[in-house]
Amino acid sequence: MSKKNYSLSICLCLATVGSPLLMASEVIESQEIVIKERAGSVDLDLRLTEFLDFAKDLHRQGILDGEILVVRDGQTLLNERSEGIDEEPQFMIGSVSKQFFAVALLKALYESSQCETEDQKVADVKEKLHLPISQFLPEESTIWAGEMPAWAQEVSLHHMLTHTSGILNYTNVEGFRQSNQTDSNKLWFESYRSTSEIIKLISKEPLSFVPGSKYSYCNTGYVIISEVIEVITSVSASQYIQQALFDPLCLSSTINPEQGMWDELKNDPKISRLLAPLKYDPRENLADLYPLLHCEDISVAKGAGSIISTALDLLHWNLSLHKNKTVLPEELYNLFMTPNMDGYGYGIVIENNDSGLLYGHGGGIGSYRTQLLYMPEHDLSIILLSNICYDFDKIEDEFNALLIDLQDTIADEKEREKTAEKIINEKYPMKRGFAILAEELGKVIK
Repeated sequence: MSKKNYSLSICLCLATVGSPLLMASEVIESQEIVIKERAGSVDLDLRLTEFLDFAKDLHRQGILDGEILVVRDGQTLLNERSEGIDEEPQFMIGSVSKQFFAVALLKALYESSQCETEDQKVADVKEKLHLPISQFLPEESTIWAGEMPAWAQEVSLHHMLTHTSGILNYTNVEGFRQSNQTDSNKLWFESYRSTSEIIKLISKEPLSFVPGSKYSYCNTGYVIISEVIEVITSVSASQYIQQALFDPLCLSSTINPEQGMWDELKNDPKISRLLAPLKYDPRENLADLYPLLHCEDISVAKGAGSIISTALDLLHWNLSLHKNKTVLPEELYNLFMTPNMDGYGYGIVIENNDSGLLYGHGGGIGSYRTQLLYMPEHDLSIILLSNICYDFDKIEDEFNALLIDLQDTIADEKEREKTAEKIINEKYPMKRGFAILAEELGKVIK
C-alpha cells in the first residue's frame, strides 16, 4: 500500500467512433438522463440510476473531485465537473495509457511489415509478438546502457503486454522513491529520467518467475514497449502515438509529453487545462485540500502512464476502439482483446459478469485517478477522472507499524498487507471524490 501511493497503480476498471466530431455534438447536446430498457438489463438500469443519483449528490456537496461522464447509446446520462471548472479539464490518466501504447505497438508492427497481404501482415505481427525483446533491442541499444540483462533473451513483447514477463516492477523498488542525489528535497521520480535510467533500477535483478507462467502487474514492460515502438518507427514514441492515434481520431486534447511535472507541463498551450494535483489528510477536515508534495516527472511514466487526456477524448477513444472498431484491423483488435492470465488482454482488462462483458482499465499517478469503462452489450461508457486523493503519507507510519504487529498472526505478506489496508480503511474511511465514487461504481458493474 505504501508504494502504491507513488506508483502508476492499476485500479481495475472498465473501459469508441464514426466521426469523433459528430459524436461530440451528439453527446454534449443531450443532457437529459435517460435509462433505455433492454432485455435482461433491468437490474443494471436500476443500479445505474442509483449510481447517477449518487454522483449528482457528490457534485451538490462539492466533493466530486474532477469529472464524470456517463454515455449510453449516444446519449449523455451524466456529465458533471467539480465546482469552479468552467472549461474541459485535462488529467493525467496513469495506467489507462497502457491500452494506447499496446495499440500503438500493434499498429507499428503491422505498418512496418514487409508482407503483401493483410493476412500475411497479421501473421507477421503475431510472430514478432513472441520474439525475445533482444531482437528489437540488442545489446548495443541505449536502453541497456551497455549491460543488457539475460532476461532480454527470454521475455517477449507478448509477455510484457500481458504482465506475464516476470520482470521487476520499477515503481515498486526502493530506488524509485530515494532522495535525488543532486537535490535532497526531491525524490528520484521528481526529475527527468531517461529510459535507460528507469531500466537501470531493475536490470540487474533476476526474473521473478518463468515468463508466461504467472501474472504480475508490471509497469516496466510498458516502458520497454515504448522503446520498441521507437525502434520500429524511427521516431519518438510520443510522435508516433500522436500521428498514428491522436491526430486521426481527432483527440485534440490528448497528448503524451516526454518530460516535466504538472506545473511545468501547464506552460504548454496544449496542456494548459491540466488540473493541479491535490490531496487531503484523512485524519483531518476533508474539505482542506493542499498541493501534492511529491509529483512525478512525466518521463518516469513513459509508456506506462504518461498520457494526459479529457473525458470527452476518452469517450471518443472508447467508441472508436470498441464500438466502431476503426483503430485496428479486426484480427489485431481480437488479439488485443484476448483475455490472458487474470483476464488481462493487451493493456486492457476483459471481464464477463452478471451485467455482461466489461472492458477497461484504471490508473493512478500522483493525485490523479482514472477509470475508463465500456460495456459493449449496453453501449455504455463510464469515465471517472480525478485530481484529488487522500494523503497516505499522513498515515504511512501507522500503516507500517500495523504491518509489523500483524507479522506474528499473519505469515503471508500479501494477506498481511490486505488486512492492514482493511483496518486502516475502516479507521480512515474514504469520504470524498474518486474513492467513494469508484466504490459505488463497483455496485453497478458487478
